[in-house]
Amino acid sequence: MEISSFKVPRLSAEERTAKINRYLKKRNMRNFGKKIKYACRKTLADSRPRVRGRFAKSDEFEETTGLRSGHHDDEDDDDVYSMSTQTQEFKVRRAVAETKTHRLVIHSV
Repeated sequence: MEISSFKVPRLSAEERTAKINRYLKKRNMRNFGKKIKYACRKTLADSRPRVRGRFAKSDEFEETTGLRSGHHDDEDDDDVYSMSTQTQEFKVRRAVAETKTHRLVIHSV
């Protein structure tokens, strides 16, 4: 393998600025947001019972909510959804509070 035969061409100032601008434009367009690839998986996950925000087995779910295997109402589904929503809201509030206290510690030093 000969390295001397592979040479990088010199760029003019305009070409270099054009390439840098193209790179910066592409970098600013990057999207690291959350993207749902499979809607069917999301609907399944949303319908699964949760305990403290995590998926729960049917045995664990019955113990925490007091449900029995033969009894299941639509109102219970709303309770499960509201529990998971409340848990998520609590986690968000806690994360915001932690970042605020972290900022206070940094600024006070």
